[in-house]
Amino acid sequence: MITADDGSVVAGHLPDWAQEDPTTHGVPADQLPARMADITHWADFEGASLRVHAAGTGGAIGLLEEVMIFASSIMCHPFPDSAEPRLPFAEVQITPDCWMTGLDPDALVALAATLRTLADRIENDVRPLLLSARTDWAAHHPSPVRI
Repeated sequence: MITADDGSVVAGHLPDWAQEDPTTHGVPADQLPARMADITHWADFEGASLRVHAAGTGGAIGLLEEVMIFASSIMCHPFPDSAEPRLPFAEVQITPDCWMTGLDPDALVALAATLRTLADRIENDVRPLLLSARTDWAAHHPSPVRI
């Protein structure tokens, strides 16, 4: 519920999953439309934390740091401008600077399937090849003998 300083009130549904209540009182009446357009309901879901080398200058490998990947949110703009959907949608943060936005339920299923396929490829194709490569490397590059 948003109450303007002139006594007018705009009320709407606050979903039980929303992490913040946008209820406000005393909003200047001339700012009420802008305040309504700024309302966003959201629920955040933690991703996975990985230690990665951040990009350095000139394409060089930067320092090792913890980054969150595949964090996600459910979002809804109840009073959207014409460019925003009114239905709840999902956003997935691939990396700290890379987001997939406006995902509907079918797009989330497609993303999950893609990630499962990628995980299977890493486990079933990349890992065996890495094990083989390490075995081959060890056979052709014995440890140096220290004198």
